[in-house]
Amino acid sequence: MIASEDIGPQWSNRLNRFDVSRSSLSSGAEVLASWLSDDVGSKSAAQAFIRKLNEAAATNFGGYVGAGNSFHVRVASGRTFIENQFVDGQSVLLKIEDAIALLMEYGKFLDDARRGQSLPPNPIPVKFEMEGSLAMEFYLSTGFPLGLIKRSW
Repeated sequence: MIASEDIGPQWSNRLNRFDVSRSSLSSGAEVLASWLSDDVGSKSAAQAFIRKLNEAAATNFGGYVGAGNSFHVRVASGRTFIENQFVDGQSVLLKIEDAIALLMEYGKFLDDARRGQSLPPNPIPVKFEMEGSLAMEFYLSTGFPLGLIKRSW
């Protein structure tokens, strides 16, 4: 099953720009919004993840891709698995190409996030296949470990 929804903008006084809103989202979309805001956070970091995911897709790599403040990112069987390190069950599974599209949209969102409160950026469309324990079960069924795999990016 593929779920799709939009992550909308929300003004942040702390950042003095728009950030992604986490309200009124499904569990999977909330994980993605939190990952973008808390871990990715910048256009350059989004581009670095895009490079890693493209390489993983091109080489059929499976395993650990990276982490930030709160989330681990892994790939397996053409999918990206994103898991909150601190909250059990906060995980999501999406196709690698959907994760790349999400990161590209986030870069555009950030470009427009500083235009001022009266000009919000467009919402970010997200698509994912599974959330919560189903996402974890799928990742574990691939046989790739949850721990680190030595890889030179």
